[in-house]
Amino acid sequence: MAAGAPDGDDPVKRAALIEASDDGLVLFYAGQIDFDDFVAFARLVEAHPGAKRLVIASEGGEIRAARLIGSIVARKKLIVQVDHLCSSACTLILLSSPERWIGPAAKIGFHKSYVVGDPDVPDEEEGEVAGGAGTGRSARPSASDADPFGDGGARKVMTVARVDPAFIDRALSTPSADMWYPDRGELLRAGVVTGLADAPHPDAPSWAVDREAVAASLTGPLWATLRSARPALWAKKVDAIWLARNAGIAAGQAALAARSELSIDLAGDMAAAPDELLDRILTLNGAQAAQARIDGYRVCRLSVKEDLTQLPGDPYRMAEEERLYVELLQLDRFRKPIKPGKAIRMIGDFADERFDLDEAEDDGTDMDQDCRSGMKAIEEIDAAPEKKRVTLYRALLSLVE
Repeated sequence: MAAGAPDGDDPVKRAALIEASDDGLVLFYAGQIDFDDFVAFARLVEAHPGAKRLVIASEGGEIRAARLIGSIVARKKLIVQVDHLCSSACTLILLSSPERWIGPAAKIGFHKSYVVGDPDVPDEEEGEVAGGAGTGRSARPSASDADPFGDGGARKVMTVARVDPAFIDRALSTPSADMWYPDRGELLRAGVVTGLADAPHPDAPSWAVDREAVAASLTGPLWATLRSARPALWAKKVDAIWLARNAGIAAGQAALAARSELSIDLAGDMAAAPDELLDRILTLNGAQAAQARIDGYRVCRLSVKEDLTQLPGDPYRMAEEERLYVELLQLDRFRKPIKPGKAIRMIGDFADERFDLDEAEDDGTDMDQDCRSGMKAIEEIDAAPEKKRVTLYRALLSLVE
């Protein structure tokens, strides 16, 4: 029996996918965690009193809702198993169970919480504490450990679950823009999980997607070129999309998230690209940064998930970016990148002359800040004298890890 299924493939907010196995012994949950989804889950549990296990996959959501779901898990003593992705607020549900298992491909992600506000409320207005990907538009760092629905609440749940204190400290010191994914052994040693499964749970929900289906869905010149030129990176993207799809993320949104990281994945290639190609990439990236500034750096917000490829008129010139990526992936000769020490000196000298990476207004999460600063740096480099701009961009790209 399904509850909360989404209408359409790519809405901004998708209800969680929630259902029970045919025999009612296993409950399945995938997707965002918020109060409406807690209500739907509570009703599902009430309808299946004999349930013994919860198989969950989620990128996270609101800490309040996660703790409410966790209270049901604890009261019913449900075994919790993760076979795909469980990050941010989802971990609080996992840790509420007395028996916690992960499958061989599972990824468990941790970071500190942040505050999410209403889409129409300015950033300085009070928001709602979330433990991960939020449902609102504006985001700010969460309150301190004193906040029962921020890091304080997360710390309490982990402490009650007898997670190693050093692990808790690291988890809650990871910036909200980042995600720490400990390996299976570390999760077991720290007491985050109580067992390591050799295989996924034999039952699967109706929305389950396999890797082969994800691979077949990645069509077009960019994905085809990535597959032939960088098979290991392509396989990594397939895995990332597969995990996201099974965590309730819409197909288009999951593919976009994987594609958007190519600017980092291919930074080393761009740093070694011929001047002519790198000049065109910089010109495009400068235009994209300018568009982001015009849009108030909306694309930098942790809680905004828009498909930039679908915006009317393609203001971020995503189609052009894909063509440049294809050209980059097809290169057979590269230049030597600039050595890190020299690159640091070049960027430092330029920053002293032209801009301050710390001057961006800090009205959001660390992702907001890092993204805004990066956008400002690219705009400044793009506007540098013709003889310096490409070399400076090569230096900047040489520092990307």
